[in-house]
Amino acid sequence: GDDPERFFRAAVIAVGAWIALHVLHLLYPPGLERNEVLLGSFAGLTLGWVGWTAAAVGFAVAFAALGVVAGVLIARRSMRPEAMVPFGLFLTPAVLAMVLIFA
Repeated sequence: GDDPERFFRAAVIAVGAWIALHVLHLLYPPGLERNEVLLGSFAGLTLGWVGWTAAAVGFAVAFAALGVVAGVLIARRSMRPEAMVPFGLFLTPAVLAMVLIFA
């Protein structure tokens, strides 16, 4: 079967997600908390098991949704620009959607 390939792909994406999110956390710690970095690595592991496309689309959808919601809230003056919106609120449903769509 292709289980060794799936495991390798999942591990690579999990480590890549951890590195990318950890760098964002180091650049601006209040913007992305450590628990969200860890959640991102588990999301990468899950999406990586499903496939490269699921991982790329899942993270892109999560970041895009976060940006849109934050932008709308700021534009409506419902949120200050320096306020934080938890990334996990967008990553978790994106992962679930990608697993349902691609698996």
